[in-house]
Amino acid sequence: MDESALTSQRDALENLLDEELAFDATTSNGLTNHLPMALVAKNALGASSEELRRFATRYEVRLTPRNDADTKLSAETWQSVVGRAGSFEVLCDYFTRSVNDVGPEATLQRHIDALSPGLCGAAFHGAIRLAYALELSSPSRIAAGLAYLAESAVPLGESLAMNTSGNSVAEVLAQLSSSHEFEGLPSRGLIAEEMLDVATMGPFRNAVATCRLDGDTIEDLRRAALILYATTGDFTSLHAVTGVEALTSLRPYAQDVTGFDAACVKGVAAAYATVGAPPFASTEQLSAFTSSNGATVDEVAAVGAMSDDEHVSKLVYTSLRLRAKTNDDLYFAVAARKAGLLSAG
Repeated sequence: MDESALTSQRDALENLLDEELAFDATTSNGLTNHLPMALVAKNALGASSEELRRFATRYEVRLTPRNDADTKLSAETWQSVVGRAGSFEVLCDYFTRSVNDVGPEATLQRHIDALSPGLCGAAFHGAIRLAYALELSSPSRIAAGLAYLAESAVPLGESLAMNTSGNSVAEVLAQLSSSHEFEGLPSRGLIAEEMLDVATMGPFRNAVATCRLDGDTIEDLRRAALILYATTGDFTSLHAVTGVEALTSLRPYAQDVTGFDAACVKGVAAAYATVGAPPFASTEQLSAFTSSNGATVDEVAAVGAMSDDEHVSKLVYTSLRLRAKTNDDLYFAVAARKAGLLSAG
């Protein structure tokens, strides 16, 4: 792509993201507004400025305009609306003022710990939106991302006193699977509601409370989410992959890292339980799945860049980036499968 095309693409992305800030963080039917994340992902995968505009025009029919904030929150009162649907506007006003006063980094450091119990609310989407905003280093978009994280920060059950000498993430998930308590659970229609449901179950709480929290926890969660998605190809599992990657980028701003990691464990474990806590594919099965991928990176990226499905674009973007970072071709295989270029698995 020549320099003029790159400039046009960059300008289109910036303009479209600026325009998106006029809309609420949820759609007209109450789902997460994925437009800013999809635009960033499609742009990174090579979408043209024309494709970005086409996608935004198509997506915006789902969105609702923002209203003026009817309350002015302060450092003393902002937590009173955390986790409350419809609080995006007042929270956005509050975080915008904070970002303007002390900057994005200080704002994040001052607020992440208070939001940690609900980090995985709304099926990880608050964390994902904020992580994408951080990629752009945009103060206004970071404020909006924080506002949505705060609005959606509903804790997954009561806090649990996890420890530094218990079971590994893999052992906790194996305990959930072997209990058989999560097979055939009724569908609630929304991933977030299903995660909240399983988090109240005794077998879930008992297993998660044994989890060891240490310097390897977040990487263990990243690996578990990838294997779960490779095993199932499930829509909820997809959110665990993109969610853990987002949480990883937020973690450096936490002062209480143990509390942050504990919330992440509960989120991934809840996602796992909602899909029935299935046994993971074996090493041999994962190797065969990975080896069956005959697509090229360019082919997979092209599908993500042009897709009308925001989840395809986001999963392909995250997976290809993690594959480049880790040299793990399992990320490449799940990206190819989501792009429709791999039939196996």
